[in-house]
Amino acid sequence: HYAEIADATSEHADAPRPPYTAQTITNRHGKNVLRLRFENFEELERFFMDELIGSDAMKGSASKVIGTTLLIWDRN
Repeated sequence: HYAEIADATSEHADAPRPPYTAQTITNRHGKNVLRLRFENFEELERFFMDELIGSDAMKGSASKVIGTTLLIWDRN
């Protein structure tokens, strides 16, 4: 599930490098969290609006933006 989100802007091998770095972490409650750190707020906003809102990748997921970092996790 997280790989689909992290790879949303790089579906083709010749696609440009995405404007974020991706990391999957596990918090102290055992919940896996995808952390996407963007180069700037404009890139984060564009990604959120164009790639995530309404996408199948976000069904059953929750998200939070802190600065230029986007956190995504399963709601269950």
